[in-house]
Amino acid sequence: SSDVCSSDLAGVAIAGAFTVKKLAEFGAQCIQTAADAETSFAKVKTLLGSDTDTGAYFEKIKQASRETGVAIGDYSEAVYSAISASVEQGHAVEFTQEAVKLAKGGFTDTATAVDVLTTAINAYGLKATDATSIADKLITTQNLGKTTVGELATAMGRVIPTAKSFNVNIDALCGSYAVLTK
Repeated sequence: SSDVCSSDLAGVAIAGAFTVKKLAEFGAQCIQTAADAETSFAKVKTLLGSDTDTGAYFEKIKQASRETGVAIGDYSEAVYSAISASVEQGHAVEFTQEAVKLAKGGFTDTATAVDVLTTAINAYGLKATDATSIADKLITTQNLGKTTVGELATAMGRVIPTAKSFNVNIDALCGSYAVLTK
């Protein structure tokens, strides 16, 4: 009876030590994640206008991060990239949400989605609010062809400015890629 009791106590002690270790690791991971989020947002803040309520802007990013399931640090990095590529700060968070959707549906990462969307927007003189339309065209191209949005981003990213200079619109360009990859 005392052997059973002592082995039960040993098991409880081991389980307790394991739990404490896991809780400590989790706490350290939470602190690191928070630090990464702050660092990433600090980059975004360098691009925001002086009259911007940065606290409210960070809350908007955190909310969008929760809604999309993308880590705050990664979401902030994508917002930074969007603003750097000429997306107005007032539209950058929503633009990034569209990029996240494109990334998920197009088998790529958010940074790649932001890059191809901003390349098209800048080359064709479009607005950030056109991101949904561009994303839809890229997903349609992916579905009609034998490619992914990630592959399209690489190939089209180099071609979009040239296509625009030869008056080839985004629809014709996407159609060409769908046919070529099929």
